[in-house]
Amino acid sequence: FLKIDNDGEIIGKTGAEYHAQTASARVSGRGGTKQNIHWSEVAFYPNTDIMNAETLVTGAEEQVPQGRGKIFRETTGNTMADFFAREYNLGKLNESEFKSRFLGWFIHKSEYTKKAPIDWTVPEYYDEIIRKGLANRDQCYWHFTKTRSLKNKKKLRENPTYEHEAFITGGDQYFDVDSLRDM
Repeated sequence: FLKIDNDGEIIGKTGAEYHAQTASARVSGRGGTKQNIHWSEVAFYPNTDIMNAETLVTGAEEQVPQGRGKIFRETTGNTMADFFAREYNLGKLNESEFKSRFLGWFIHKSEYTKKAPIDWTVPEYYDEIIRKGLANRDQCYWHFTKTRSLKNKKKLRENPTYEHEAFITGGDQYFDVDSLRDM
C-alpha cells in the first residue's frame, strides 16, 4: 500500500502524500501546497520568542487553498491567555474562519464510566449534567475519581465538564478557580 515511509513522509501508490511533523520543527509545514492540515494539541505547542504556536500554525495554514482544503485544530485547552484560547473564543463569536466546538468528557458514554459505590453522595457539581441527561451517576463517579475529587486542576483541564473549565483550570490563576467556575 505504501510506496515510501521516510521521516514522517508517506507516499501512497496513487501519489498522495501524508506528512507527520512535530510542532517543534521550526519549518514544519512551510512551503508548498497542502490540501489538509490537522493540528493536534495546539494549546501545548512551544511558545517562546523564537518559536510559537501562532507563527507556526498561521504560517503553515497559508498553504491550504481556500475553499478546497480543510484545517482542523484539535486540542485540550490550556490557559486563557494562549494562542488557542484566543482562536477558540473568536470561533465562538463567529469572528474567525474557524468554528469552535467543545466536546465534554461525558460524550464518551461507555468508555468513561466507573461503578459508583452505593454510599457515594453525588456532589452538587454534577446536578445539572445529570438533570439534563448528559451523564449518569456512574459516569460522574468516573469523572470524580479521575479529577481526584474535583480538586486536581490539571485533571479538570484534561476532562472539562464545561468549555470554560478547559481554560480557567490551566496554569496558575490569580483568582480562585472554584469562585471563577461558580461565576
